[in-house]
Amino acid sequence: METLNKKHVADLIRIASRTSSYEEIDFLSKNPSMNVRRAIARNTNTPKEILQKLVNDPVLNVSYMANKNPNNMVKKEFDELSACVICEKDEVNLNCVGCDETKEHSF
Repeated sequence: METLNKKHVADLIRIASRTSSYEEIDFLSKNPSMNVRRAIARNTNTPKEILQKLVNDPVLNVSYMANKNPNNMVKKEFDELSACVICEKDEVNLNCVGCDETKEHSF
């Protein structure tokens, strides 16, 4: 995992969205970047036990995507969610600043 520590966030997101390595998924599921964790939450290779942790992530963008993952067995109920949370854009290209859907929110 030492090599992952040296990568930029955009590279980590690309890896997170495709990897099937349990070690990489586990490591990246703890990354400080919301977009890296969100990519892991959306990755259909992410095992149930990691998704269970991500469903309880404090960032709704992450927990919502983990909840939607078909491998997730622990469903969570959400109240009203903003367009940012339910956005389906790829994390590599995700840029909330300037997005038409975010004009009702302030960052």
